[in-house]
Amino acid sequence: MLHNCNTCSNRSAQIQSMDWDDYKIFSAVARHGSVRGAAAELGVHPSTVTRRLDHFEARLGVRLFIRSRTGLRLSEDGDEVVASLEGVERDLAAIERSLIGRDRKQAGSVKVMLPELVALSGVLSQFARFDDAFPEITLELISGDAGNDFTKRDVDVALLATNDPPLDLIGRALGSVRLAVYAKQGYPIEEQDQRLSGACIEWVDAGPLAECCRTMRESHLADAIVRTSCASMAQTLALLQAGFAFAVLPCLVGDSQSDLQRIPSVASAEGPELWLLTAPELRNRVRVRVFVDFLVDLFAESPHLLSGRQ
Repeated sequence: MLHNCNTCSNRSAQIQSMDWDDYKIFSAVARHGSVRGAAAELGVHPSTVTRRLDHFEARLGVRLFIRSRTGLRLSEDGDEVVASLEGVERDLAAIERSLIGRDRKQAGSVKVMLPELVALSGVLSQFARFDDAFPEITLELISGDAGNDFTKRDVDVALLATNDPPLDLIGRALGSVRLAVYAKQGYPIEEQDQRLSGACIEWVDAGPLAECCRTMRESHLADAIVRTSCASMAQTLALLQAGFAFAVLPCLVGDSQSDLQRIPSVASAEGPELWLLTAPELRNRVRVRVFVDFLVDLFAESPHLLSGRQ
């Protein structure tokens, strides 16, 4: 069957031109039975109400009100619109109550983006405390860089090591990430040797944390030979645990590994800050706020996590 293209176009145009303000004005006039009463409720001039109402009726092609000297009363078509709008208003109110109630409940899912720095540390072991305190909140943990992936991966909360956090996110610095030189437990070390020599590992990621590790390596392991370059901190950690030479690691990671030792002759150095970030529109959602508060309290009560145990 062939369709009348003009008819389809007209219907499409009517749908696209739908203006909810027309229905708002119509509802106000229906309640008050007069243009002046509707104008007073809406805070607009009566002529605006008259003009919009005339336009609305012309667009629908029906008379919604019967005009008389005593005011306006609904036509049969107008009664039908009122009945339909009452159903829409109930549905919208139910949706609003559901959304408001959801945001006020300590329940639901929180999507958390973690860098390797945190994923490889002892911080994750503390998440059991959060689970005990908020059993109806589910944590969804993903790996990534908040600087690039926050919006497109629909993240609620992110941790990021940087001194230049994204301007479109809100958050707070939890403290500076300290760095130290590590080797496997039992690796022979001369404490008097201030310029460690031999083989070393370099983490070559492009982020600010890796750059600080590289600067420290160049300063304190200048006599060492870079035998292996690793694209990830996990690879660096695995080689250290296998007994392969030295490497610079964040204390948050190195001190959490019982099979590693910090080289005592090399003082720790300060790296970038660890930022706790979220999107502005998410900060008042209860499930997000309680998890943010949990992380803030965790790092506040355990400052050694970032600075290390020494």
